[in-house]
Amino acid sequence: MIRRLAACLAVVAIVAGACGGTSSAPALTDPKDILTQSVASLSTLKSAHVHLDVAGTFNADLQGTGTPTAIDLQGTSGDMDIDLPNKKIHASFAVPALLGLTGDLIQIGSDQYIKVSLSGPKYKKSTSAPSTTASTPPTDPQAVIQQLKDGMSKLTTPPVKDADEKVGDQDCYKVTLKLTSTDLSGAGAPLPSGSTGDASIDVWVRKNDLRPAKLVATINAGTQGSLTVTLTISNIDSAVTIDAPPADQIDTTP
Repeated sequence: MIRRLAACLAVVAIVAGACGGTSSAPALTDPKDILTQSVASLSTLKSAHVHLDVAGTFNADLQGTGTPTAIDLQGTSGDMDIDLPNKKIHASFAVPALLGLTGDLIQIGSDQYIKVSLSGPKYKKSTSAPSTTASTPPTDPQAVIQQLKDGMSKLTTPPVKDADEKVGDQDCYKVTLKLTSTDLSGAGAPLPSGSTGDASIDVWVRKNDLRPAKLVATINAGTQGSLTVTLTISNIDSAVTIDAPPADQIDTTP
């Protein structure tokens, strides 16, 4: 799961953009260079905190009546701390529109603790069996970067570098991507029936180390609704403490 998380963070940076070089390096002006250098910077990521906010509506038939209704996602949020060297994650989420649904996940190595409000106040523990398959060889970073450049060259609208902005106290590059349903389909993204799949993605990434700092994706899903998803990344490479829950908070019933 840790490896998949690292891959997801890389995808976020790919789609999202990145912030320029060190104080002694020349400023970056090509949005494709900004994006690809951001991906390269993630190879040394050790830890981070990610905050998620979701707003907008989507249409779903949760009651099975055959008639979808609009669900307001205002207030939907999530937080995640990651510690890659020690293979630890702590994530939580809240979806007020779904009966006040909340949840918490802690993963330490192969041990996973999950708590969901609809199923009780305690965590359930599970342990993954050690993998018996050979480890996947590391991907060639240069090959990945070339694939990204090739993919961006195929977009209907090329990525655009906007004016530099700050995120908190960090000076950042800002890159905008406009994605059509054709772009998303070409990337293998599944599109619900009736959705346009259009999306606008703004990304801010720190100039000092090319780490992603913020991403805002505005998604038009046609008849399925529309969403605005905001990711804010902080505490990059800072010390993080993630511990298993106390024994009295773990449900030991079969």
